[in-house]
Amino acid sequence: MPNLRIALILLFASTSICFADFPLQTPDANRELLSRPIETPDVHPGLPDDHPLLLDIPATRDAGAAVGAASAADPAPHQPFDKNSWSLDLAGSYITHIRFSEDYFTTASVRLNYYLIKNLAFTFGVSGYLIDQPDNDATAASFDIGGRLHLLRIDRFTLYFDGGGSRTWSSTAVPEFGTTYNYIGRVGGGATWRLFDNVHLMAGARYFHQSNGDVHGRINNPSFDGIESYAGLIFTF
Repeated sequence: MPNLRIALILLFASTSICFADFPLQTPDANRELLSRPIETPDVHPGLPDDHPLLLDIPATRDAGAAVGAASAADPAPHQPFDKNSWSLDLAGSYITHIRFSEDYFTTASVRLNYYLIKNLAFTFGVSGYLIDQPDNDATAASFDIGGRLHLLRIDRFTLYFDGGGSRTWSSTAVPEFGTTYNYIGRVGGGATWRLFDNVHLMAGARYFHQSNGDVHGRINNPSFDGIESYAGLIFTF
């Protein structure tokens, strides 16, 4: 029993010494301890706050996703001569005769073009004519249809091939000794130059043929052949 008493005394003494290192805190001391700011270690010592390594990567991804969604919601506008775009031509021309013809034509035209695919348009419009003939001058009007294919596009410049047909009505027979109604075929090419965002200069030349199709026989179809030189403006939208 004396040994057991000695062991209990030593155990109690060692426990008292251990708890002596952790003194009890008063309420005031606890409040002061809790009010102290918590200091966090600097995980990137020496780096400025705006360094890429310190950016909020999730936030950046969210911003990128928002920009991408906005871009998808607002598609880029049509470029000139792209698929499903439109253009309006205002042009004037002068047609001089070749072969056995003798007439001269001065024309003005308005044409609307719809681009079925990129660089390829279906065109339709109207034209007016002043026709200088040896004896009886004439005026005429026509309904025009055709097509245009842009073969080359370089920055502001395009090179194209076009052609079409027209049905005309005139105030007197054109050419003389022919008929007051005729059919016109045109084929040629030209170039455009962008002046402003939606305004282009156009110019070119076409082979021009007019005939009534021998409706009243070959003797009543003197026909006409010429070269058409033209210039104008294209408005794209």
